[in-house]
Amino acid sequence: MLYFPVSDEFWDKIQGRVNDEDVSSDKDDDGKEKNGRQTADEAHVTLLYGYKDTVSDEDVEAIIDKFEPIDVTLRKLSTFNNEEFDVLKFDVGGDKLFEYNKLLSELPNETKFPDYHPHLTVVYLKKGTITDEMMKDLSKEETLTVRANKVVYSKPDGSKKNYNL
Repeated sequence: MLYFPVSDEFWDKIQGRVNDEDVSSDKDDDGKEKNGRQTADEAHVTLLYGYKDTVSDEDVEAIIDKFEPIDVTLRKLSTFNNEEFDVLKFDVGGDKLFEYNKLLSELPNETKFPDYHPHLTVVYLKKGTITDEMMKDLSKEETLTVRANKVVYSKPDGSKKNYNL
């Protein structure tokens, strides 16, 4: 995952337009309730998901060592749906994202998403709560360009390792 410093002011402006009763909640691995709202310090783009257990930290680090700080643009807000919830997200632009995804994809993985669509999740919503009116209101936001400041490798065992750019 590639993390970005997004200001609390910008983030809160977006989050403030989403009604609490529309936000999906879930349980984490420990059975604790977790809120579907992402926080500004969680702002990230997934570069690749689903490494096999055979991939070593050294394999991943060798690729991450090639990464450099990059600017990406949070473009328009859009949505996608899955069986459990709807997702409000920013479409994210930046050519290096595709390059990084391609490099990471060379390692053995089990990704279920072969077509890479970089995005930054804002909030998980209850199914059917995203309306045209909500999207019209949210689409008024300007784009934002941010510089990636760290990479987080989520290992197959669930542990995480941070790398500053």
